Amino acid sequence: MKKLFLFLFLIVVAVLTTATYHIINENWVLFRKAESHFARKEYSEAIPLYQNALKKEGDRPEIIAHLAQSHLASGNISEGRRLYEKLMTEQPYNLEVLFVLADAASISGQFDEAIRLYREILKKDAKNRTARIQLARALVWSGHFYEAIEEYRRALGESA
Repeated sequence: MKKLFLFLFLIVVAVLTTATYHIINENWVLFRKAESHFARKEYSEAIPLYQNALKKEGDRPEIIAHLAQSHLASGNISEGRRLYEKLMTEQPYNLEVLFVLADAASISGQFDEAIRLYREILKKDAKNRTARIQLARALVWSGHFYEAIEEYRRALGESA
């Protein structure tokens, strides 16, 4: 009888502890659920969880970044870009955010904007080969072939 009582007591304590943790750390649990969907590339399931986490925790950069990436991966380019632009106002020197914005501009056919952003990256990091190659691609797509050739040469280490 004592073993049964002890067993039931431990189960009740475990359930109450878990429930209390979920209530006290609801924001963390929400974010972890969103991260779990994000890791499995279930972006449409992650989006509402990230949105709720933002409402409860405020504008945490990692939540905004993952929400923006989820929107981009779901095909909602404009909302993803809007969120990244919001993140850029908070972190103006974040090259990763600049890259994502530039890539999103390229994907959506806004090549002049992509060129501007890649050049912004190169102002901050002149030796960034990836930015140079992406800039050259955007230049090709926008019809600036001679400028693109020069950027490709710079990326290869040739003098321009």
